[in-house]
Amino acid sequence: MSGDTLLRLRDYGIISDERKQTIELNSTEKEIAEFLGRKKAEIKRTQVGFTKDTWQKHYLAYCGEMAFCKITNICFLPIIDPSHNFTNDEGDALWGGLKVDVKHSSHDPATLAVQSYAKNADVDIYALITGGPPVFKYQGAILKKDLMVDSNLGNGPPGFENAYCMNSQKLSYFWWAIKSK
Repeated sequence: MSGDTLLRLRDYGIISDERKQTIELNSTEKEIAEFLGRKKAEIKRTQVGFTKDTWQKHYLAYCGEMAFCKITNICFLPIIDPSHNFTNDEGDALWGGLKVDVKHSSHDPATLAVQSYAKNADVDIYALITGGPPVFKYQGAILKKDLMVDSNLGNGPPGFENAYCMNSQKLSYFWWAIKSK
């Protein structure tokens, strides 16, 4: 990306010079995330048989996904179709034909962690958002092929044993530039 393009993006407020860009969701966005979270938990409980999932877990995930899309100005792709196979991740956002899977953590600094069984997920990029409603921070992103290498496989945060992990400091801040790497 050229310097002129970066300057134009800064002028329009699309990017900042800060390492971690902060975004705040408004009340409508939080209501949408709550609706989606409740619906996804209901669908998973009735259709798929998961009983440990709470709507609050999905609410936080949808808030993180919305925050990422709002920060990057790309399309949010919530899936709440009862016939959808929730075990095959297809990403949460679409950027230039690439599927982005947004991961959320309440901790900052955080570790991007993706379960090893997700190696076959139909995703191109993983992005990490931290925080909680209403304020979130974009931590960075990484190409799937760069994350899912043996050197990144190990134990991550609780619940992510045998996962591909990357410290947030090692993620690329400029999410649009990782496509060309």
